[in-house]
Formats: sequence, structure tokens, C-alpha cells
Amino acid sequence: MAKADPEAADSLADWAATLGLGPDDMAMLRSGVEEMWCRPTEVLSFRIVHHRAVTGEDADEDTLEYSCVEGLGTLALRMAAALRPALRLDTPVTAVDRHADQFHLTTPQGQVHALHLVIAANPVVLHRIMWRSAQDHGLATFGARFAPRQMRKIMLRYADAFWRGSDFGWLGQTDDPPGLAVIDSSDAAGGFDALTVFAGGRPAAKWSALSEPQVLAQLMDVLEPMPMPAVRAPVTVMQADWTGHPWVGGGYNSWPRLWRDDDPMARMMTPHAGLHFAGAEIAHHYPGHVDGALRSGVAVAQRILRES
Repeated sequence: MAKADPEAADSLADWAATLGLGPDDMAMLRSGVEEMWCRPTEVLSFRIVHHRAVTGEDADEDTLEYSCVEGLGTLALRMAAALRPALRLDTPVTAVDRHADQFHLTTPQGQVHALHLVIAANPVVLHRIMWRSAQDHGLATFGARFAPRQMRKIMLRYADAFWRGSDFGWLGQTDDPPGLAVIDSSDAAGGFDALTVFAGGRPAAKWSALSEPQVLAQLMDVLEPMPMPAVRAPVTVMQADWTGHPWVGGGYNSWPRLWRDDDPMARMMTPHAGLHFAGAEIAHHYPGHVDGALRSGVAVAQRILRES
């Protein structure tokens, strides 16, 4: 991909069609992309994918090296503890205005005033905020330039890792349904034997209309032939459906819709009179991962400190 002409195609599907792949390889390419980027290849911008391929600083690194054994919720709680008492939970910003070189944020718990504003949310949710200042009006429609992701995550914990030593290995991917991957996410030290399922794109969209028991039943029909007959007896099941979450926007990250002349990512990488973007989408290192989001946040904080 990095060797391709950046203008070779509008969508990732258009570029993939030029590779001369057989039907099986094409099906797995589409499935892998749909699970990783949470949308079908037809709606993913090839220009952005190509840019990531040629500029990524970690192309040959194993991103799983930085897995959080205790779960990302533990990481978030530790960060939150360090930020108190300044941290305000359950306080969504409903409106943003500018007066006298300050931002004025309206929340259900009152006003917040700041010299700098960092937007660390998925751009597809920007329409939920009323942007009152004329210079920020464009943010109300800016999120429409991004395709909201569709992702459902399911963790299955078992009494033992029965799949070890089988043909399954540690990762499985399906092309029917496309966009579904199951990964051995057990604790290497033992004591926590689990499989984690990522359903991106079409299966996530389809399952969002079903109850959790209905989703689990359909999932078992997919996993059992891998072959994992004991998969139907998990000790605990946890499901996270991000497709309808009002402040997540469908799934982790988002992806620009097809574009030609005006790169929407460039808008997010440039500060605008005290307004900054931070997040995994625009991270230079580990883009799309939590580690990338943290690095992006650190970079923005350092920029603000230099300007203050």
C-alpha cells in the first residue's frame, strides 16, 4: 500500500480491486479492514489509509506489546484519580462560546471558562454541541465529513483456556460475517482465561438491533466451528455496544469519508485560536490505539504550555 500512488483510488475498495486478488483473499482483506476500521472498504478513504501507511512510525512494531492486563478501565480510573478535583464526570458540554479571549463552556453543572479548549472526542459527535462563536460555526457540520464507526466488543471468560494447543491458535477471523475477529486475551501469568471478540462494521450494525442473549446465540454459531465446541460454556460474558453511544459515535476512532481536495484530518492537526484537537485519529505514533491517543494528548498539552 505504501508504494501505491496516493491518488490511485478514492475508496479502499477501489484500490483493492486493482490488486488482482482471488475471491478468498479479497474476502479476508475486506473482513480484516472492516474489523480494524469498523466500516466496509467502500466508505473508507484510500488517501487517508495510504497516508497512514507511508507516515506511520510503528509499522513494524507489535502494538499488542502495550496491552493493559488490568483492563483499560483501570487505566482510566488511575488517570482520573490523578486529575481530581479538577476532573468533572458526567458533565457533557452542551454549548461553547468565546468572549474576551476565553472559551465559555455550558454544562448541566454550570459554566466553565478556559483560555484553551481541547476536543478529545470523536469528531462525529461535534454536532451535539452548540458552537455559538462565528469562527467555530463550521464545527457543527465538520463531523459529517467523518464516517462513524460501528463496533461491538464481547469478552468471554472461561474456567480454562481450552483452545490452547488446538488449530485455533490465538486469533481467528471470519468472512461470514465479515469484520469479526476473536482473540485469545488471557492473562499470560494465568488465572484469567478469556476470548475477546471484535465485531466491526456490518455485524455490529446488525447486532445493535438485537438483545444481548440474541447476539450471544448468533456469535456462538460463528465460533463453534473454529473448532471450539466448549465455547458455548463461558463463565462470564461482557458486551459493549458502541454503535448507539451518544458520545462515542459508533466505535473507537472515526474515519474521513471520501474526499479529494480538502483533507479533513488537516483541520484537526492545526490549532485555531486556542482550540485544539487530540485523539487517536491524529496521533503520529500508534494511530488508532489508546497509546496513540495518550501521546496525542501529551503533545497538545505541551503545545499549550509553550503558548501560555
